[in-house]
Amino acid sequence: MSLLQLTQWCETQVGPNLVEKSPEERPFDIPWMVLDPRQCQQTWDWQIQTPIASILQEIATFADQQPNWLTTSNPKPSAFSG
Repeated sequence: MSLLQLTQWCETQVGPNLVEKSPEERPFDIPWMVLDPRQCQQTWDWQIQTPIASILQEIATFADQQPNWLTTSNPKPSAFSG
């Protein structure tokens, strides 16, 4: 799932939210990442058991039940705080 697809899913489930580039450099930012489970599947006979849609639904349900979770996890105002 791309960030665009994730953003679109969030807008559909939760509503619009401003997503913008931050000029701040953070040590955990990754400029480009592509994950491919094929090597895990081949090496350990591993298979995905939880579809991305289920994980996203769990997150959406949690967010509905915890309306202040974003400000609790990041008290610094940002584009994500509404």
